[in-house]
Amino acid sequence: MTIRAPLVIINGRIQELPIGDSIAGAGTGGGGGIEAQAATTGEDVVVSELLYLTGSGIANRAQADAIGTSYIVGVCTLGATSGNTCEFLTEGVVSISDWTECIGSVSLSPGTLYFLDPSNPGQMVTVAPTTVTQTVVIVGRAVSAQVLDLTITQPILL
Repeated sequence: MTIRAPLVIINGRIQELPIGDSIAGAGTGGGGGIEAQAATTGEDVVVSELLYLTGSGIANRAQADAIGTSYIVGVCTLGATSGNTCEFLTEGVVSISDWTECIGSVSLSPGTLYFLDPSNPGQMVTVAPTTVTQTVVIVGRAVSAQVLDLTITQPILL
């Protein structure tokens, strides 16, 4: 397993913690961190897929083909088979070593804005949908090849 430096904000820019620096209060537990949310799945979900919650609180893969499936709650960080519990992050930066299940490639393209995919459940694309009845949802911007800064927006119905 590769050890990675945590991401920090220095002079308004997100970057890896410089060698020799430390984070004040790190490792003391409680507060300050973004905790993963959990939900029972209605289908198999894997790490990096985008999720929405049904009216009964079941997590499924989000898709921009209809308004009801495009309210993204987060990015899956712990996959699960249908009927089991998955975990997802709803905000902040998400670091995933392999984005293949979500974009069809291991790595994100740094600086690129990602949108919810209208054709493939749980996936992201780099070009916003343009077809009537689809929705436009910004997911976030790639900070690096493995890190996405989540800026999930409300769906805009075309």
